[in-house]
Amino acid sequence: VVSVANGRLLVDGSIPRGWRVGAEPRRSYDTWSEITLDLGASYPVDFVRIVGGVGARRGFSFKFYELLTSDGSLAPDGTLIWDKHFSGLPGDINHLTGLADHHFPAVPARFVRIAWLIWDAACADFYSSQGQNTKWICFASGSSQEIQVFGEGFPRSVGLTSSLIDLGEQKNLNTVEWRSQTPLGTRVEVRSRTGSDVVEEYVYQNKNGKEVTKRQWERLIPSFRGPIDPLRIAGGDWSPWSAAYPSSGARFLSPSPRRYLELNARLISA
Repeated sequence: VVSVANGRLLVDGSIPRGWRVGAEPRRSYDTWSEITLDLGASYPVDFVRIVGGVGARRGFSFKFYELLTSDGSLAPDGTLIWDKHFSGLPGDINHLTGLADHHFPAVPARFVRIAWLIWDAACADFYSSQGQNTKWICFASGSSQEIQVFGEGFPRSVGLTSSLIDLGEQKNLNTVEWRSQTPLGTRVEVRSRTGSDVVEEYVYQNKNGKEVTKRQWERLIPSFRGPIDPLRIAGGDWSPWSAAYPSSGARFLSPSPRRYLELNARLISA
């Protein structure tokens, strides 16, 4: 896979400023590249438009490509589970207009991926043997001016995680209770995790409140240095997040007794 640099140009809202891969891989095997957009939350998505090149630079540089979405669910091996909405070659209309519109039934999507064959090894072998330049025949730069994602509705879920809660000493926890207002078609899920070990780290900031590394902070002149804030994070003995509690007042599901606790609450839309 070829990495993507300057990917922000694909979503900056500026059509004239585009993105492309400049160098052909020239490998002895097929090479794929991919662009993955993280929407930040899972939204209903039903339309993706690839703006390859419009105006004076009209064209579409993808050859064989695929369009996929994922709601963030993980497979047993820890990788994202993807739904494929298109796999194939662009048509004449895509080259003429510089656009590719992909409509599909609305799906919850946090990630949108375009994967394409950037280097066709068999093609390169054939045309090289004919003494021809392979760059514009076997290489697909994937140059694009914009990738636009459309849908209608609310985020599928939003969540909050508490800061680390110090109970002062090892304590038995019996139940979890909460109060919530859930509009029609929504529900609240609460999870917990516990532990007794914490690791203390430090957050360094410059005078404007921007987080910097320790080395960067030490190189600043004193008047440009900001505060150093201690931060406690979960240590090695913490449990994984529990299953969602079935209701307020349910039996506590994380290991107990423990000294430290974290809670996660999510508002889920149907």
